Amino acid sequence: MQIVALEEDGRVVALEPQGFDLEVDLQDLLRDYPRLLLAPVPDYQGREIWTIGYEVPSEAGSIDLLCLDSTGEVWIVETKLAKNPEARKQVVGQVLGYAAAVAEWSVDRLESVAQSDLGESLRDHISVGLGVQEADELVIRAVERLRQGDITAVVVLDELNSVLQRSVEFIQQPRVV
Repeated sequence: MQIVALEEDGRVVALEPQGFDLEVDLQDLLRDYPRLLLAPVPDYQGREIWTIGYEVPSEAGSIDLLCLDSTGEVWIVETKLAKNPEARKQVVGQVLGYAAAVAEWSVDRLESVAQSDLGESLRDHISVGLGVQEADELVIRAVERLRQGDITAVVVLDELNSVLQRSVEFIQQPRVV
């Protein structure tokens, strides 16, 4: 297992592995530093990401974290500790259920989630770094991507087990039909 961190200048550096006693500690880390989610993304530099919801209710259950990045991609983040038996393979079905539910959301629903968690509108929250017009365009682009099923579902674990790793690798393999 390798833990990474983003430095203030945008560089990714490796840190020593660290376990978590409580899942909420892992959630809080990602909520406060969502850029950690971008570390494995090849073109992360110059890309921004904002946490827009925490313990977000959906038709499929409570989503640990909901994020939006500067490309308009919505991220569903589910955290699990290795000691949790759901960290094996059930979590894959869990995040797919969340993605299917979120894909139906409108601009109003996305705004409502952000307002509830952030205490301000989604557009106001992200316009700080982008500007008002760009924020408006980004929110519209996010909903368009949701409608297309273009959602990033991420499972963040304190330790990866082989069963889950094989399941994720299988899902990511291209298939010829």
